[in-house]
Amino acid sequence: MDIFNSKKPLTISNLMKHEKEARRIYEMQQKSLHDRASLLAAVEEMKKKGYEKGFKEGFEKGFEEGKREVKQKVAKALLWKGMDIPFIAEITELTAKEIMELKSGIPSFKC
Repeated sequence: MDIFNSKKPLTISNLMKHEKEARRIYEMQQKSLHDRASLLAAVEEMKKKGYEKGFKEGFEKGFEEGKREVKQKVAKALLWKGMDIPFIAEITELTAKEIMELKSGIPSFKC
């Protein structure tokens, strides 16, 4: 309501009433801005934690895959040198089945 275009006479009590209403609206706007800023900060923190978790999990997965690849390369090299499967399994910590699969993938070694 516009107090200057009102048909009611302009009195101190009318001004104070409108001042209280204006103050209430201002405080609501400020609270809304604060809540929005808090929400945005929370979203950014969640994104950061998600990124960190994803990076850590990806790093660990990549590290494990790299270790497995090295074990397979060592196993293939030992197969080429004529080492037996139980020995290769002991050295590489691969199963005999995994080593047999590697062996069957090498052209000159057909099971």
